[in-house]
Amino acid sequence: ILSHDPITNLPNAVAITPQLRQLLKNKSPHYLALVKLTHLKLIDQNLGSQYANLLVREVGRKATSRYGEFFLGVFRFSTFAFVIPMDAQSLAKNHLKKLMGVLFHDDIELSGIPFHVEAHASLTKINHANNIKTLLRFAYTAIDESLKTSSDITLFKTELDNMRNEDIRFVALFHKGIKSKQFKIYAQPKVDLNTNEITGYELLSRWVHPELGFITPDHYVTKAEDSVAIHALTRYMITNGFNYFISHQLEHSNTQLAFNVSAMDLINKSFFKWLITFVENTNINKNLITFELTESAFMVNPKLAKKHIKLLAKLGLKISIDDFGTGFSAFSYLKDLPIHEIKIDREFITDISTTPRKQIIVKNIIFLAHELNATVCAEGIETEADLTLVKSYGCDVGQGYFWSKPTPLDI
Repeated sequence: ILSHDPITNLPNAVAITPQLRQLLKNKSPHYLALVKLTHLKLIDQNLGSQYANLLVREVGRKATSRYGEFFLGVFRFSTFAFVIPMDAQSLAKNHLKKLMGVLFHDDIELSGIPFHVEAHASLTKINHANNIKTLLRFAYTAIDESLKTSSDITLFKTELDNMRNEDIRFVALFHKGIKSKQFKIYAQPKVDLNTNEITGYELLSRWVHPELGFITPDHYVTKAEDSVAIHALTRYMITNGFNYFISHQLEHSNTQLAFNVSAMDLINKSFFKWLITFVENTNINKNLITFELTESAFMVNPKLAKKHIKLLAKLGLKISIDDFGTGFSAFSYLKDLPIHEIKIDREFITDISTTPRKQIIVKNIIFLAHELNATVCAEGIETEADLTLVKSYGCDVGQGYFWSKPTPLDI
């Protein structure tokens, strides 16, 4: 078995594991540091794998030349492992800060192109674990927390492992909930502000757990997006929503249905392949179906997001940008895309009649969206005053408690 990575020639897990096993056997009071390079995937996607490989190799060269005594090698291509020879937590953390400063303070130049390298790290006391599997679980749990919170360094604490176990339990409950149909589909009307007629509905999920009771999306969607669990929910919503559309012959009344598609759904190739196949094989008027996407997809993987949006539009589906104003909020990514609708987040609509700054923002979003030939939907309309104001700005569609709360569909 190769003990060195064939691309970077750096020691890999095969070489690192025996060293860690020996440290555990000796009950070492020192720390294991994992340092993970971020944005490598973006470099790989936009410039090619050769640049990503060169970058890892160069960081490895610096680590070996400056910290050869403490450098163990590389896990999973982009995660560097070090032993920090300090017993005290504060000393170990300061040592790791200095190490990261040496490795990443200056840009790394590759083929004449300067790269600013960013990294996140974890520190784990070696003698807190009783075996190699547990030690690495602790270390990776801490580095995941570091990435999640955008912290430079995260110290492993038992609470982090408890949270990880809770996340695993959540995913299991989530999948069980979908299989046993604990998730209910609710619909909220979208209203044409010129005719005051309902033109369609946005379909929303609600989790009714037999023990925990009614769970709103803000308590489970983000967690589901952090794992692959979100794909199962989106598949459940689209499959059942399409079946409802067909069985209730909504096509005859030109009723439109809108589905939320997560950023994680959009950039997951396996899920997207299922989505395209399902839509192509379903006998439905695709012009009456809208997929609502959040702006975060363009931040995670803009190239793939654009490609997939164009494929969806090619099938005849309508594309809506949901919660506009809370994320990326740049019209630059919209100009070349087939966007049919922009939904202004409720944060900008609530109390708009008494908030001049919100009025300026909303008025300009509506103007710019119309310049791009997109319709505008204002979410969260609750009062006559708010409705009157957004109508005066030329808003096309409204949604909110002013008309109706989301109500369950009989599926």
